[in-house]
Amino acid sequence: MESELNSRIRERTEGALAGIEGLDLASLDPGSLVIVLTAVGDAMRLGIPLPSRLSHALRDVVSEAQVLAALDALTESVGQWSLPMTPSPEESDPGLEWALRRRDEVESVLLAARRTLLPRGRLVDESEQAARLGAAIEAHDLSCGGQVSRTEAELYLGERLELVDDPSWLDEVVWREAEVDPAAGIDDLPICRSTRDPASSTWRPTSSRAG
Repeated sequence: MESELNSRIRERTEGALAGIEGLDLASLDPGSLVIVLTAVGDAMRLGIPLPSRLSHALRDVVSEAQVLAALDALTESVGQWSLPMTPSPEESDPGLEWALRRRDEVESVLLAARRTLLPRGRLVDESEQAARLGAAIEAHDLSCGGQVSRTEAELYLGERLELVDDPSWLDEVVWREAEVDPAAGIDDLPICRSTRDPASSTWRPTSSRAG
């Protein structure tokens, strides 16, 4: 099953790269660039080489302003992540599934943003845009640790679990204990919280891959 999921996410990512390669990246709006950066970051996490044309476009065509605007667009979308985009009859909580997968995509976006701007001497993780994105994630508790256990979260991630590094953002969340009194209500569960220092002004993703 694991190899099947891995094959599926690889095929989907390779297909996305092929479609992106022919786009005029300079003309993309911030939201569309988020989709591109997600696919590029997914490929990096899977060890899939980028097509040469796409690699050159990221280096020579996409501007720093575009990348930072994409991070702000992603930040603006965070408030919607607690809601399901498409109901899934296979899952008991499609909204939670959707939110966890969007949360993991943040790691791919930031990884691709770093790859794009680091050769220009720009550290994305120290930008105001990355800080705002991190603050939005913290405020909305998107990893839903108080609602599910770590094992359940990994199941919700589905094929995206193949992209998760060790250590990863999953290690920063205080998840619900695996064994919970079945009579307990939602108000009895622990509140989801991050292990990041709230006094820190700079948010950094946990993935160490930079290119």
